[in-house]
Amino acid sequence: MVVCCSLHAARTVAYCIRKGYRVYLAPGRGYPEDLSLLLRRLKGLSVLVVGVDLYIPTAALDLLISSEDGGGSA
Repeated sequence: MVVCCSLHAARTVAYCIRKGYRVYLAPGRGYPEDLSLLLRRLKGLSVLVVGVDLYIPTAALDLLISSEDGGGSA
């Protein structure tokens, strides 16, 4: 699991680190540029992109993540 965060989102980065997620720090030049850089780094891997403007309850996101890591069933 890799979470991509802008350098401008310090609270989100701190949250992800506390939860134990790998964090990729994007330069924060804009969504298309940051996503393009991340996808190049993760080339060949399965990727789920969730924009921050899409509301997903924290519990649902945690369940999705734990399922991906083999810890739950979603």
